[in-house]
Amino acid sequence: IRLSLVGSEMCIRDRSLGGRMMLKRYIVVLTAVAVLAASACSTPGKPGNGSPGGPAPSGQADPSALLGSLEGRIGTALEKMDHELASAAGRLAETGLAGPRCREILVSLLDIGPGIVDCAAVSPEGRMVTIEPGEFHEFEGADISNQAQVLELHRTRRPVLSRVFQTVEGFPAVDLEHPVFGREGEPAGSVSLLFRPEEFLAALVEPIVRDLAVEVWIMQTDGRILYDADREEIGRMLFTDPMYQGYPCLLYTSPSPRD
Repeated sequence: IRLSLVGSEMCIRDRSLGGRMMLKRYIVVLTAVAVLAASACSTPGKPGNGSPGGPAPSGQADPSALLGSLEGRIGTALEKMDHELASAAGRLAETGLAGPRCREILVSLLDIGPGIVDCAAVSPEGRMVTIEPGEFHEFEGADISNQAQVLELHRTRRPVLSRVFQTVEGFPAVDLEHPVFGREGEPAGSVSLLFRPEEFLAALVEPIVRDLAVEVWIMQTDGRILYDADREEIGRMLFTDPMYQGYPCLLYTSPSPRD
């Protein structure tokens, strides 16, 4: 059985803008393809495999129900993070982007979801003014104005969720970022939350599939594998990595790269 989840629409309350934000593209980026693998397709060096890595499932599960459950868990976790970040943006509009109260707000965000690495208050010019936790204080003042999600936030004045990118802190991550507005509605900066997608997804996927004879892998729409039980597969590009070119069934069940 091979099922592909090629995106689902989800509305998330955007409190900082007072409207509703459609996260269809972002949900697609994070849950573009979840393959519940059977032995129909093998991958390099792993006979009988239906996913980029790991052993073939030996039993049965309801793939539609499982896929729906995973989609719900991932969506709920993103919703919570989005809600808390929107609330933090509102509070930072009152406290400013520096000082003890700002740090308290950033620290409070570090436990709102799995895989979170750091949170930053970012100036309107795109410099990280305040960062928590303390191990990342050395990056305060770093310029992130040329990062794709920051450019989009400045252009649209709306929250953004990035693809995986190489952060200035030195690791690949996803950035969820909300704008901060002044009392007159003018742009006053943003608040950024970085999380490692493999840790975020593992915390949501593994409790569901642990006792099932099924394997799940998740990738971005550009082919980058975000989660796999085989950690060595994470970060590989399905569409271009030579490791997968001899296995057209993997490419056939995957969507073409798109935005």
